[in-house]
Amino acid sequence: VYYPDYYYVAGYPNTGMKNQIDKLMQVHKDYIFGATARDYLTRFSSPYYESFNNGNNLWTTTLVYQIMQTPSGRDVITAINYADVPLDVTVGINMSNSALHDGVTFSDKIGNSPDSYTTLSGGKLRLKLPARSYAVWVQDKQPLVLTLTALIQGHYNGISMLSDSVTVELHNSTSPYALVDSTKGLLDTNGIGTFTFTNAVNNMPFYIVVKSWNTIETWSASAQSFSSGALSYDFTSGATQAYASNMVQIGSKWCIYSGDVNQDGFINLSDYNPINNDSYNQVNGVVVTDLTGDQYTNLADYNIVNNNSYNLVAAHTPLLNPAASMTKPIMVKRQIKSDK
Repeated sequence: VYYPDYYYVAGYPNTGMKNQIDKLMQVHKDYIFGATARDYLTRFSSPYYESFNNGNNLWTTTLVYQIMQTPSGRDVITAINYADVPLDVTVGINMSNSALHDGVTFSDKIGNSPDSYTTLSGGKLRLKLPARSYAVWVQDKQPLVLTLTALIQGHYNGISMLSDSVTVELHNSTSPYALVDSTKGLLDTNGIGTFTFTNAVNNMPFYIVVKSWNTIETWSASAQSFSSGALSYDFTSGATQAYASNMVQIGSKWCIYSGDVNQDGFINLSDYNPINNDSYNQVNGVVVTDLTGDQYTNLADYNIVNNNSYNLVAAHTPLLNPAASMTKPIMVKRQIKSDK
């Protein structure tokens, strides 16, 4: 890039392209720098599909290539139209990136294409450009959807659960098990909820962590991976679905422990006391000491925290107990809420 290219100088052709050059440099910095692979899609004898849609067969004036293995994991498509007429081409792309599938979109980060984005269909993208123009399309972050089944001890009566809000986190599978993404959502009366993540990627293992304001933090037994943007995980089917089998059985289902009121990872006297006090004072409403979710702090809540405190219930995670083995789960044959 020469001075007259970047800054305006009277008498020079194609001068003063600062804005366009700045955009290209920013795109390179944000999406391309550090990439380790590329594929020239429109090369001679290319194995990739190529079809021109507007009657302009621009075989010799169209350059399309794909940049892969970028630091973000998102592929980049660059196209240049050297012709004096508009380009409208459908081109097949390299599908080696496991995050690519039909429905994935690529957005034009330069703004020269008449379409702000293009959608992958049948392993192909449709690219449009004005005459003598260029564009850089970047693979958009695809939301990953987790279908989660989990039951909360205090909210479950052996048949159905009072719907509850939880926070679901995804953590890396290796030490220090860093937080990758987090979202909040609702578990329905069957304990089922849908949670959407935007920072995680397909085919990379993550621990699933479930939290709420008065339950024990509970991790999945092992790291799980999304495939084609989806993952299903059921904590309720067995004790071994949780790290160190750290759940309680109610009927045929396994539930996340209730009673960690102060969220220190233990159910003990520091949780027992506020529930005992609120029960004595007949506190009602949406309060952290209401473990059953009936908006009353009473004997039903007291019994849960008392039993769990007696059984020394505590959080088990790879960070707190990396060598955790199978622990003996606790079974509650039936749990009935007392009268208000």
